[in-house]
Amino acid sequence: MGNDFYVQQAERGLSRLEADEIKLIPNTEIFGKERISVILPFLGDEGTSLLLGGRYTGFYLLEGDILSKFPTEVDQLFKSDIPLRGAIVYKGNYILRLFGAGILIMNPQGKILKRIGTEQGLPSDIITSIYPDQNEDLWATTDDGLARIAINSPIQTFGKESGINSAVRNIQKQGQDIFLGTSTGLLKIDASDSEFKPVPQMGNYSIYDSWADGEDMIVIEGGPVNVIRNGKIIRVYEVKDGKLANRLLIPKNHPNLLLVTGQMGIMVYQRGLSKEFPWEYMGNVPGVESAGYIFEGKDGTIFFPRVQEAKEYMLLIWVELVLT
Repeated sequence: MGNDFYVQQAERGLSRLEADEIKLIPNTEIFGKERISVILPFLGDEGTSLLLGGRYTGFYLLEGDILSKFPTEVDQLFKSDIPLRGAIVYKGNYILRLFGAGILIMNPQGKILKRIGTEQGLPSDIITSIYPDQNEDLWATTDDGLARIAINSPIQTFGKESGINSAVRNIQKQGQDIFLGTSTGLLKIDASDSEFKPVPQMGNYSIYDSWADGEDMIVIEGGPVNVIRNGKIIRVYEVKDGKLANRLLIPKNHPNLLLVTGQMGIMVYQRGLSKEFPWEYMGNVPGVESAGYIFEGKDGTIFFPRVQEAKEYMLLIWVELVLT
């Protein structure tokens, strides 16, 4: 968060990277037993505190080395075994997603302002992710379709009647076209009837990730990496020794590079000059045997998680990837 790096350690608690040493934050043992679902700036002060939330712990405030309970109206749901799965900051409030309870809007004082669920038009109360778009509307992916949420307007849903028959895993917009990566294939909206239809070149494999690159669409389909160009499929990565690709990233500061993470580590591709070979394999990032998620900050800094062995426990740390 900000310029600070935090590490959750099983059976220990929450630690912070100080200089070159990972130091345990006092009295954070509760997060050694419960996975942290939310770590965001606390909107109730001048940004000096963090809001922390575990799946069932409720919320806490962390200011420096001081951890304190933050009572909210959401606490009753945690007592009913409804887990917190994530949150984002949105227009001065928090948008919470709870497994089986839809979406909650909570203000910085912990008061629930609004609940959005199936009764309000969501296709499901099981929310897998939430994205704000450039128009400041929210998009929610669920295990049974997609919903566009204008907070003060009716919810626009896209479910089975719109051609979505499985869980939505990722969303990409390419010009005026919207693509959905689902657990049963890649879908594209048909402007003529506003229905999502399977991209004919693709199969019915789970779409792990997708990336709009100009007029191309890069897709991880069940493990291999493909580029859809002019209606044709160009294979970029073929699964070898059962090692599947997982995530894609074209860095802002290096638009001619494509990073592909997976069980093979982090592969680096350079943009090709021919129509037949859109990306050319340059090699793997040294020392990385396996990688899942990869993220890029607003300033272009790239991070990926890595498990590091310690004396009595395993650490999941975020490592900065420097491209030259």
